[in-house]
Amino acid sequence: MKYPKLVIFDWDGTLVDSIDTILAGFRLVYERHAHPCPSAEEVRATIGLPLAVAFEQLSPGLPTATMVTVYREYWFDPGRPTSPWVDGAVQTLDWLRSKNILCAIATGKSRRGAEHELELLNANSHFAALRSADDAQAKPHPDMVHQILQELKVEPREALVVGDSPLDLQMARSAGVQAYGVLGGVGSLPELSQETPLAVISSVAELSHRMKIRE
Repeated sequence: MKYPKLVIFDWDGTLVDSIDTILAGFRLVYERHAHPCPSAEEVRATIGLPLAVAFEQLSPGLPTATMVTVYREYWFDPGRPTSPWVDGAVQTLDWLRSKNILCAIATGKSRRGAEHELELLNANSHFAALRSADDAQAKPHPDMVHQILQELKVEPREALVVGDSPLDLQMARSAGVQAYGVLGGVGSLPELSQETPLAVISSVAELSHRMKIRE
């Protein structure tokens, strides 16, 4: 197998260690609405979906638009700690660049939220394309992948999706693109394995090794 021309990454839980920060934001939203917060497992299962869809699934009948506003106020608060890269993420992105492999992001965040995170981490130079929940249909629909492939003029067989959620792997499969599942985010080993990726890896730090042995 040749190296792919393009690797499309999920963001939260795949490249950045943001799951606990996201959970804290959801707890704040429900506290403001004097409503019990769903369990961490229930919230984690919605990470990767647009915020409005997540709140609608978790709490039908509550004021979704207001909840989204409160969450975004939290997310853009200058006092909120920046979510760090997961271990090995930057090294992996640098290795991919050294092989002339393009990188892109497909995320359930809003475009403003994604661009804000990229700016905080000074990460824009790593990525040739970005698709967010504002730009395409939500995961697991393949729209984000299709748009990125079209923009970068890459065929599905020349691309790879890497993500921590079953939604990422379902999106890849629907787009006809191979994928790796990544542990450490929202998906468990059984949940990710069920989606039949090429493999489930411990973190993105393992990606370069996996790609080398498949060369």
